Amino acid sequence: MSTTIVSPFQPATMSTAQLAAVSFLARYSGRTHTLYAFQLRQWFAWCEANHLDPLADIQRATSSSTSAASEHVA
Repeated sequence: MSTTIVSPFQPATMSTAQLAAVSFLARYSGRTHTLYAFQLRQWFAWCEANHLDPLADIQRATSSSTSAASEHVA
């Protein structure tokens, strides 16, 4: 059984990305909240490990960029 530690809400000590995550998660409850919270923890950990800002340093791949990348692989 996993244990979740709940910290008091302290917006003054939170980054913009953390505030966005808290605001996003506030809409959900139950298993959906649990899953999304897990996925966000994984995302934040990956961004931290790669020295990236979770909100600013990431760009979504578009169909043109993915097809250009696949042309280089072929």
